[in-house]
Amino acid sequence: MDTEQQIAKLLAAAGFAIDSETNRRGFALEIWREIQDNIARHGPPPLNAQLLAGSASKERIANVIATLHKGTIAPVEMIARAV
Repeated sequence: MDTEQQIAKLLAAAGFAIDSETNRRGFALEIWREIQDNIARHGPPPLNAQLLAGSASKERIANVIATLHKGTIAPVEMIARAV
């Protein structure tokens, strides 16, 4: 997986300049809490991760959430423009 710095270098090499960069870790964790609350109130949706990604999806999602909590990974929004 690429770091933000590596992605910035690749964008620069492709002729782009980064206008803004925002770490969305908190947003991802907030959405996850909302999803969990919704499932607790209404049950799982008919079209869910296990149906889409198979039986290992629970473990995969748990790993993603654990690494988000640890700060090991985070979704990062980068806005770039051609220069």
